[in-house]
Amino acid sequence: MSDEKYKRKRPFRLQLRFDEYEYNRLESDSEKIGKSKGLLLREVYFNKLPKDPVMTSVDIKKVVAELKRIGNNINQLAYKANIGEIVLDKNFVAVREELHQILMFLRRTSGVS
Repeated sequence: MSDEKYKRKRPFRLQLRFDEYEYNRLESDSEKIGKSKGLLLREVYFNKLPKDPVMTSVDIKKVVAELKRIGNNINQLAYKANIGEIVLDKNFVAVREELHQILMFLRRTSGVS
């Protein structure tokens, strides 16, 4: 869902009741993912998100930061290759593209930029 959908007005309220286990699970998942309980419930219902988060939002941010550093190193190697300082292996372009695809996937699935 795009950010515009989350910012729109929601005039209708719904009151839900949970048992202790359900509420604790919702609270825990909400904290792990870094989203409010209401937003989490809407996303799960409307987008059919997986039951258990694979990574917390903090973990995803760490992975994205590390991938950005790796990407920066790859770009430096590409620059040096382009000016003739070094010769790169043929697999370099494929590795660079795979890194880009991983980063785009993480950004799409987590909302982390």
